[in-house]
Amino acid sequence: MGEEGFLGKTYKDGDVIVQEGTESREMYIIQSGRVKVVKGSGNTEAMLAILKDGDMFGEMSLLDAKPRSATVKALGEARVLAIDHEMFLKRVRVDPTLALRVLRQMGERIRDLNSKLNAAIGKLDHVPEELVELREYLRARSGS
Repeated sequence: MGEEGFLGKTYKDGDVIVQEGTESREMYIIQSGRVKVVKGSGNTEAMLAILKDGDMFGEMSLLDAKPRSATVKALGEARVLAIDHEMFLKRVRVDPTLALRVLRQMGERIRDLNSKLNAAIGKLDHVPEELVELREYLRARSGS
């Protein structure tokens, strides 16, 4: 892990900031650098997103207190500010637009996931048809 700073913590390339499955009531704001959001681990790791300066992550666990749904790692050096549940509530009282920014980002992510899900479903709809065509082609070639 990186050095503690007044406004955030600096992470080195590859450092885990948030681990999938762990419990925490913090969200994070990227002050500088980039992070990658991944699902799984090791060779089965799938990248879900790359986030940059000003982006936030971890807001779902901040709000619903459920385990982390993904792992977040520094991509190069990144400075990240952690905001716990109590601090978030205090900040929202002073600046209600913070809550709107969090909700807007969550909405954007839901729309993006819906789009990806629809694209994946569309591909699945064509797989059986393509397999039937392949089977017929192979049967014709083999003479059976």
